[in-house]
Amino acid sequence: MIIYIGLFAFLLLVIFSLFSSSYKKPFIASILFSPIIASTWKFQFSGISLIDLYFVLFVLIFIIRILIKKECLYVVPYQKLFLIYVFVLIFVSLNIYARGGILTAVEFLSKSLYLPLCFYWSSIYFSKRKDAKTLIISFILAVIFPLLFIFIQKATGYTWRYHETRGLVRSQGVYHDVVSARIFIIQALLGSYLYWHYFLNAVRSLIIKYLLVFLSSLCVIGLYFLYSKAIVVTLILWILLFAFLKKRIYILPLALGLFFLINSILGNRLLSDMRILFSKEIEYAAGNISSDYVLAGRGGIWKMYSKEWKDLPILEKMIGTGRSHGFFHNDFLRVLFSGGLLLLILYGGLIIFFSVKLFKSFKSEGKIIHFAALLGISYYLAESLGQLPGFYPIIQPVTWGLVGLSLNQDSNWTEKQARG
Repeated sequence: MIIYIGLFAFLLLVIFSLFSSSYKKPFIASILFSPIIASTWKFQFSGISLIDLYFVLFVLIFIIRILIKKECLYVVPYQKLFLIYVFVLIFVSLNIYARGGILTAVEFLSKSLYLPLCFYWSSIYFSKRKDAKTLIISFILAVIFPLLFIFIQKATGYTWRYHETRGLVRSQGVYHDVVSARIFIIQALLGSYLYWHYFLNAVRSLIIKYLLVFLSSLCVIGLYFLYSKAIVVTLILWILLFAFLKKRIYILPLALGLFFLINSILGNRLLSDMRILFSKEIEYAAGNISSDYVLAGRGGIWKMYSKEWKDLPILEKMIGTGRSHGFFHNDFLRVLFSGGLLLLILYGGLIIFFSVKLFKSFKSEGKIIHFAALLGISYYLAESLGQLPGFYPIIQPVTWGLVGLSLNQDSNWTEKQARG
């Protein structure tokens, strides 16, 4: 049944992308329906999953629309910086094409373009209050499908894909791994945070407030059932950002006290599960195992690729090996092998530049949208340590999309509280 629903959503979105008057509505539709299409991961056509095929087509259709002048190009903030990044991506893609073929190169380029494109789309399409509200609502609504199956799995014990960490069975629902599920949940949490701040009216929105609190609570519980180290790191980063950037140091002891209170109510379950989740890291700190086994074996993988990197010719170190992706389990390693130091410096430079820009903007203006974008980038960095978020189109709207939304100087929807 899921494959038919996903296929229907796929065809609907492709047609919508081809014939919609602008790419604003297809972009919103892709956020809403990506959780459904992503659930069809095990149904592949010639080795290509439906979700990968859709994301490649989504970018290609956008480029075709520009070439036939159905879609206009607009100037966005930091356009020159992103143009340089795009030109380097094209150069790297040509190198990948020479070594791995046209399909590999097209996949690499189309997925890599989601970073600048989500910044671009959110900047030009959602600068008005009504449009920004629609985008943020789509962030929230998209989580309903993933949460439904996470809780069905937890309630029934039925697993679509069995994934265990030393006895902790992850409730990732219908997805290939926990990455997709946690992206959609984080997206909903940040969307709820922004909607609460900008689009709630104290008189008329009491029911919506209760719904947001209820849904956010389900999201936090859903995150817990994923048993994810990346989520633990993300939540710690978020608490630290809340405490220091918003000058609310009391958040630190409050969060710690809340953790131990809930742990006590649950009969020490939180601490017990955390010990199991980080068991390899605890054993490494105690000197009982090698660093090869930490982070689910990623330590050994990183060592292997580091050794391979040292043995590469100088040219490949500079422009890449032509490998689009692999089992790197680290986004910076992926970028290093794909595009060499050239792409890594530019990719890392973008993250650092916009993180600093958001920090300065929040300190000077105090806008929640800047702070939410910082939370999105901090989550992106947490994912980068063990996964390949730069190659996941589904994470770009809630990270680089929020960055574009927050740094567009033409936006005026953040100036005052909306009336629902």
